[in-house]
This record gives sequence, C-alpha cells and structure tokens, in this order.
Amino acid sequence: MRFCNLVRLMHENYEIEINAGEFVPVLIDAILDDEALDKEANPLYALGKSTKEAYYSGRLLISPKRARAIAPRIDEHKFSEFVDTYSLDALDNMRDKLA
Repeated sequence: MRFCNLVRLMHENYEIEINAGEFVPVLIDAILDDEALDKEANPLYALGKSTKEAYYSGRLLISPKRARAIAPRIDEHKFSEFVDTYSLDALDNMRDKLA
C-alpha cells in the first residue's frame, strides 16, 4: 500500500474535522515514538501546505531523506493505540476497503 492510500483511508475515517494536508503530519505523529518526538519534531510539520497535500494525493513521494528520518522512529504500539481511537464503524469501513 502506498502512503497516499493509507493516509486517505485513515483520514476518511478520522472523526475529527481536519483538512487533507494537515492530516499527513497527524498520521506521522501517530506512528513516531514519543521519545523521538521529544528529541526532534515531526519532520513534516515544517513543510508547506501544498507539499503536504501532494503527499496526501500521491502527486509527490516522501523524500528518501525524510523517510530515513521517520523510519527508525516508528512505534507500532503507538500506531495501534491511534487506530484504537477510531469507532467500530470506522474500523469496519477500513477493514472492508482493505479487503
């Protein structure tokens, strides 16, 4: 699955009103471990609105440099907790789309 597909799937089912581009760093925050975030901010927050929207739409891929800054900081448990905040209906909808 491409990042743009994941971010759109998660955003479509997110129960807090937020625009597409701004959801990109929210999702990255949800996968980065808290200790790493305390040391260094999410590298996507500094990006402009159009860049974040391009990541969301898939018109632009996350650069290898940014991906290298993100990948070692991934916390699967934190992402699991983020997914657990979704309603059962949202989770069912996501499951159906992934199937």
